[in-house]
Amino acid sequence: MAPARPDPERAFAAAMALQRAGRLAEAERAWRALAGQLPNHAGVHANLAMVLWQLGRHDDAEAAAADALARPYGFARLNSISLAASTAPPTISTQPAATAQLSS
Repeated sequence: MAPARPDPERAFAAAMALQRAGRLAEAERAWRALAGQLPNHAGVHANLAMVLWQLGRHDDAEAAAADALARPYGFARLNSISLAASTAPPTISTQPAATAQLSS
């Protein structure tokens, strides 16, 4: 018998708590695990993108954001990126090269 999967709502809340606490490597693992469980959930991919961006892995973040947009209702769900970005550490917004990449 296969082990039971964690409750998606609890897993989402746990991943978000890790992300908000700045435990980014753990948050990345949690979001990736949840993406395996909920592959069509745009918010999961959007939050993964934000964590990857905060880790400085901009190419990976871009790919995860593209994955979020490709999901059903992906564009509507990407408001979680805006929310995450508004709570991100200020060091992200002060990186001119990274900011320039976002606008291109």
